[in-house]
Amino acid sequence: MTLRQRLRFQDSRPYDARCSKVAAALEAQFGWPRKFGHPRLLDARVCWQHCWNQLADGRLLDATADQFESRWLGDLVVLEASDPILRLIS
Repeated sequence: MTLRQRLRFQDSRPYDARCSKVAAALEAQFGWPRKFGHPRLLDARVCWQHCWNQLADGRLLDATADQFESRWLGDLVVLEASDPILRLIS
């Protein structure tokens, strides 16, 4: 089982705020800093808070993008840091 799956299915609640735990584990294992922000979903709603990681080349990895189902960009998402769809919390 992958790191992402193991963390997300802990306590049998795969969609209950696991983005923070997955992002923290990726930061610990690979050194990719965890970021927090507000993604603007495809249905125009803005998520109250979501976590992702910033890769060494500056791109953003959303390892739990699938929790938003059809309202987001896919299962695992990698975006340019300048992409306006993700707004960082300062």
